[in-house]
Amino acid sequence: MPDESESRSARLLKAISSAYDAGDLVVSDRLPGEAIRREINDGAEQSDVGSYFSILNEVILLWRYRAHYYLSASAANREAALDYKFAVRATRNASSIRLLCGRGLDVDALMLLRNLYELSLLRCKILLEPSIRSEYENASSPKAAKEFWHRHVKRGRLRTFVEKRVKERGTPWLGLVNDGANLDQIETVSGLTSHPTYIAKSIDALDDFRTLEGFCISSPVAASKFTLQCAILCLCLPGIIELSHAPHYETPDLMDQLNPYPPPKKRTLWNNYINCFPKVEFGLVILAFASNEPRDTLNDAQLMPQQAFSQGQGRREG
Repeated sequence: MPDESESRSARLLKAISSAYDAGDLVVSDRLPGEAIRREINDGAEQSDVGSYFSILNEVILLWRYRAHYYLSASAANREAALDYKFAVRATRNASSIRLLCGRGLDVDALMLLRNLYELSLLRCKILLEPSIRSEYENASSPKAAKEFWHRHVKRGRLRTFVEKRVKERGTPWLGLVNDGANLDQIETVSGLTSHPTYIAKSIDALDDFRTLEGFCISSPVAASKFTLQCAILCLCLPGIIELSHAPHYETPDLMDQLNPYPPPKKRTLWNNYINCFPKVEFGLVILAFASNEPRDTLNDAQLMPQQAFSQGQGRREG
């Protein structure tokens, strides 16, 4: 009889490869996110929610490459230095969520999800309204940082601003996947678990009772499907906005400097290479929310924003 886990892995490889292909990047039998899997090495990709760990690995990898791009441009451009800091924070935040979910610490991962959500929305706002870059950079003291938060972040102000602006400009917006219900769920669930509520304690106790492994950590729990899906979505929110609003920095020709993986299909500059990423991320978001099991393939129609924004089934389990 065929090994079901191997069959599932083969289907997932094919589906993720289709997303890379849509972004004009080349992968073979080794996904780029394998580097993340080997580095963390907790075996979470083989769990019941392993597909979502695998997809998140790919998105983290793409953000790590963004960080390299911004760092390479930062010596000559101050704005690139701020973009580098965003990329590093996003990469580490998502990696922390990935690590916690891999050890069954889902509620703790949800606390970080709220931070990742606000970080991604802030990145979107700065892309759409570059004039607040300097205000953000100047918020370097505790007092100034608190004032910035009150002006731009609290009580849903980031999301309200971003959604109004993308609607005005006709910019594709991944926040509309599943009619915006996924962002609503992030705000509700992460808000409840970010504070010492009875609900948060009950979720932790239920997860512990279901596993009863070890002393303080366990294998991934079913509820992490929601956390991983939303981490994928949050990381990918700025991508499509970057296509039309991010500055293009003068950077070397990739093929003269290094051999990146995933490699571009043709000779390209760093900024052209980075512009492939949002297309890949769009496919990965649709893949993560498409069904309980990621689809075998993604056709061109599913990769078109105007046709795919209404798709997605993400709901918290457990």
